[in-house]
Amino acid sequence: GGAWTLGDIQQDHATQSLACRINAAHQAENAPAEDDALRQQLCDSSGVSGGGSCGTYCENYCSHLGTIEVSEKCGYNVGMPRLMQGYSICLGECAGSVFTDYGPSQQYIVSDARYNSANFPFYNTAACRTLHASLVYDFSSPSKGALPSWLAYGPGNRCSDASPASQSCTNTSVPTCGHYCESVMDTCTGPRKQFDSLDKCMSWCGTALSEGGGLAAGKHTDVSGEYTLGCLTYIAEHATSDDLCNASKDGGSLCPPSTNAQTPAQTPAPVPNSYPAPAPAPTPSSSPTPSSAQGPSSNAQDDNSKMAIGANENSEADAALKKEDSKNKTDDNLGTIVGIASGVGAFLAVSAVFGNYYYRKKRKEASIKPQKFIDLQPPNI
Repeated sequence: GGAWTLGDIQQDHATQSLACRINAAHQAENAPAEDDALRQQLCDSSGVSGGGSCGTYCENYCSHLGTIEVSEKCGYNVGMPRLMQGYSICLGECAGSVFTDYGPSQQYIVSDARYNSANFPFYNTAACRTLHASLVYDFSSPSKGALPSWLAYGPGNRCSDASPASQSCTNTSVPTCGHYCESVMDTCTGPRKQFDSLDKCMSWCGTALSEGGGLAAGKHTDVSGEYTLGCLTYIAEHATSDDLCNASKDGGSLCPPSTNAQTPAQTPAPVPNSYPAPAPAPTPSSSPTPSSAQGPSSNAQDDNSKMAIGANENSEADAALKKEDSKNKTDDNLGTIVGIASGVGAFLAVSAVFGNYYYRKKRKEASIKPQKFIDLQPPNI
C-alpha cells in the first residue's frame, strides 16, 4: 500500500490522507494575502510531511518507510533497521532518540521559520527525512507521473538523506549545490534560465565553491551582504523577474561578489517581494535538544512557537524589503506618469501640425476653385 489513504474530502482536516491535503491546499488558496505565516502553514499541511496536521510528522515518515519500495531500497542505510521492524516500533523510535543518536551535530537549537517546513530539505526533523523519503520512489514509471528532469529522485539520491544518519537533515548542515540547482532550475526557466541542465548547474556550482572560485558555502539563513551559496539559493527560491534570476547566479546587488572573485559582472537586483527572510543561523546549545516535531503528537504548539520566533526575528528584514519595494513602486509610478505626459504632449503637437496643414490646404483649394455665375434672364416684356 501507499503512504496515504484517500480519505473523505467532506470530513478530513486532521488525518493522514489525500483528502486532508486537498482541503489544506484549498484553505491556503483562500488565506488572507497579508498572512504569509498562515498560508505557509497550510501549504506545509498539504505537502508530503502533513505539516503536523494531516498526520503527525512521525506518522508520515514511518508510513513512507513502511512501503515496499522504500523499505526494500533503503533498509540497509545506517539507522534504518531500527525503524523497519514495524509501524508502531518506528513511531516509538521516531519519538525517541533515533535522530539524536548520530553525532554531536544535533546539539544545536535552530531558530528558523523553515524548521519543519515540508519543502525545506534540511535540519534534524522527521519532516526533513519525510521529504527525502517521498522522493525515493521510481518516478520514471508513467503510472507514477513524471517529475521535472532537474529533480533528483530514486534510492541512490534520497535513501541516505531519509535515514536517521542523514547528513542533510542536521541542524549544522550547510547550503548544497543540489538544493541550489533544484531551486534555480525550478524558478528560472525559458528566457530567464541560468543553466541548460542540472548537470551544468552542478558543475558550475562545484567549480565556484572550489578554492579560488569566489563562492563561499555560507549558511541557510544568508539573505544578503555576501556572495555565498546560501544567499544565491535564497534569491533562486524567490526569483520572479529577469534581474532576480540573473542575480541568482552572479549575486546582483543583494549578494555582491568580492572584488577579487572570479565571477561574472553583477546585475542590480530588486529585493524579492512578499517572502519572509529566514531567521538567523543556528546557535550552539550546551546539551542536545530533541526536535519538537518528532513525537507522534507532533507538538504543534512548539512548532508554531518556532515559526513565531523566526517571524519576529525577521521583522527588521521584512521592513527593509517592504521599504525597498515601496521605493521601487514609487519610482515606477513616477516614470509611468512622466511617460504618459510625454506621450500626450507629443500627440497634441502632432495633431496641431496636421490640423494646421489641413486648414491651410482647404483655404488654398477655396482660393483656386472656379466661381459659379448665374446667368440672368432678361425680363419678359
